[in-house]
Amino acid sequence: MNEIDERPISLRWRLCLFAIMAVVFFAFAFSGQADRGFVASIMVAVIVVTAYLRWDLREQGWYWPFFAFVIVGHTLVLFAVDWSIQVKPTILLAPIAFVHFAMLLGVVFLLEKIFQKPSS
Repeated sequence: MNEIDERPISLRWRLCLFAIMAVVFFAFAFSGQADRGFVASIMVAVIVVTAYLRWDLREQGWYWPFFAFVIVGHTLVLFAVDWSIQVKPTILLAPIAFVHFAMLLGVVFLLEKIFQKPSS
C-alpha cells in the first residue's frame, strides 16, 4: 500500500490553489451567487488537495474515473441545493470542510485497499 506523498505543499502550489478558488468564487459572486461561489471554492479546494495528496495513485485504473465521478457529483450538489449561508463569519464552517476532506480522503484510501493487487 502506498503512503501519502510527504512532499510539502510549496508556496507556488498554494498560491495556484488560492487563485483557482478565487476565480471560482468570483465567477459566482459576479452573477449574484456569492454563497454558492463560497461553497464551490471550498469544494474545489477539497477535491484538488485530496487529488494532490494521493497523486502517487494517478496511474491506477480507478483514480481518474473516481475523481471524475466526484467532480460530477459535487457539481450536481452545488446546483441542486440552495446555498444560503447564514453563518457569519464563514470561517466557522471550516470544520465541515475538514470533515468533507477527511471523508473524501478516506474513500480514496478505501478504494486503494479494494483495488490493491495481492502480493505474491
